[in-house]
Amino acid sequence: MSSRPPVARCERIGLLYSPPILVVEYLSADDPPKLRIRQIPITSAVATNNDVRTCVGDLIDRHNDVMRLIPFSQLHSLIQQLREHNEEENRQASHDAPLSPHEKTPQKNGSYLAAHLQQKKQERTDPFDVSIALSDIEDVMDSGIEDF
Repeated sequence: MSSRPPVARCERIGLLYSPPILVVEYLSADDPPKLRIRQIPITSAVATNNDVRTCVGDLIDRHNDVMRLIPFSQLHSLIQQLREHNEEENRQASHDAPLSPHEKTPQKNGSYLAAHLQQKKQERTDPFDVSIALSDIEDVMDSGIEDF
C-alpha cells in the first residue's frame, strides 16, 4: 500500500455534482514539490440527514492531510451547494413525473391523451357520432396538452 506524500499547500478545490466528488489540487511537500490532484468521493455528505457542519467535520476527519489546509467555511459552502443542487434536482424530477389522468395534467409520454379519449369512448352511446369525437378532441386541446 503506497502512502501519499505530505501536503504542503492546497492550490484549488472544485466540486463535481454527479457523482458527488471534491477535486483537490495541491502541492506535495516533496522536493521538488509536485502538483497533485485528489478526487474525494462525498456521497455520504449527500446521503446522510446530518447537518452540513457534521458532514464537513466527518470529511475533515477522514481526509485530514488535505482538508486541514482548506478553510472550514469553504468546505461548508461547497457541501451546502451540493445539497441545494441535489434538492433542486429532486424537486425537478418530482415535478416532471407523470401524473394520473384524474388530475387533468398532461403526461410527457402522451398517456393522458389516450386515457382521456378511452374514457370518453366508453361514455359514448353512438360510436359514429362525429360531434362527440370533435368535442373530445377540443376538450383535450383546452386542457393544455402540448405534446401529442
